[in-house]
Amino acid sequence: MRRRAEGLLHAQTVETRLPLAEAESQRLIHELEVHRIELEMQNDQLRQARDDAETALEKYTDLYDFAPVSYFTLNRNGVIREANLTGAALLGLERSRLIGRRFALFFGDEERPVFSDFLSRVFASRDKETCEAALLDKSKQLIFVRITAGADSSGEECRLAVIDISERKRTEEERMLMQQSRQAALGEMIGNIAHHWRQPLNAVGLIIQELLMSSESGGLNADHVKESVDNAMRIIFSMSQTLNNFRNFYAPDKEKIQFNLNRVIAGTVSFIEESFKEERIAIDVISVDDPLVEGYPNEYSQALLNILFNARDALSERVNGNARITVSSFTEERKGVVTITDNGGGIKQEVMERIFEPYFTTKDNGKGTGLGLFMAKTVIEKNMGGRLTARNVNGGSEFRIEV
Repeated sequence: MRRRAEGLLHAQTVETRLPLAEAESQRLIHELEVHRIELEMQNDQLRQARDDAETALEKYTDLYDFAPVSYFTLNRNGVIREANLTGAALLGLERSRLIGRRFALFFGDEERPVFSDFLSRVFASRDKETCEAALLDKSKQLIFVRITAGADSSGEECRLAVIDISERKRTEEERMLMQQSRQAALGEMIGNIAHHWRQPLNAVGLIIQELLMSSESGGLNADHVKESVDNAMRIIFSMSQTLNNFRNFYAPDKEKIQFNLNRVIAGTVSFIEESFKEERIAIDVISVDDPLVEGYPNEYSQALLNILFNARDALSERVNGNARITVSSFTEERKGVVTITDNGGGIKQEVMERIFEPYFTTKDNGKGTGLGLFMAKTVIEKNMGGRLTARNVNGGSEFRIEV
């Protein structure tokens, strides 16, 4: 009986433990399921973080490679370790061909020591340093740049940010050339003022001498004095007006306006006709119609003046008599056209190809700056959106302005 009772009790205990074990298993299975779900969620978050990191890296790479600024990383020896695509394009080489080359090799012989000193300052100070320099691309063309550089925290590498300032430099150079050209033209115009004033001054001198002679001979009266004073004042007023015209001629135009070409031509020719007559050069002005153009009248007049001076110099060198310049104006295809033709024998082909280059001149040293035609072309084409060309015609050359 006792054994039977113990057997029954054992059986009951086993039966009781089975549900408990099953419950524990269910609990463990539930916990494992929860962990599994949590791990999947974490994996999803990790995958999302990885995708976000890859996207951010792609964006950073794009921003780095295609930034409007050229970036280069150099070691202490100035060897290129990294470069973005903009930098490679600036130097005209593939990025793979840049890595491992000295950055200083892209400078000319004179600039190379300057850059080496600049790089030494960057690594020595660990501060941002800036300089302007001229690089050479693969075709040996000059590229004016501004370089900002700073060393990293280890002091073993530095990052260069390079900005192309060639356009700004060209603009500054053009302004300088324009200023030089205007100063040269101003010297010409001072001579023309002297020509304009010489005859009036002689006339005023004769009036004063005549008044003195009348006074000494006793023939001076009030009417005679009034007539002489009126004549002298009229001449002086004309001389003063001449000064105003020259001053207005050199006043800078502030904005584009519509102006009459024939009026500008007449004003320009009036400034120089006296001095041209002394050199026995005739100027004919022919107006087919009355063209109107939009632009800067004073700048246009200065361009026209430079072309006329160029024609004068050619005629003075080659023509001993019957030297003539013809200025014609007309409208063609809704454009105002002016041609300046001379009978100076034309321009040699090798010279024709270079006449609009700055500082190019065929004159002897000290007799020409080589800037007049350059300035004229700059004014007409860049400032006014027109066109200035030259060609040879029968017996001479022709400059054609279209605006």
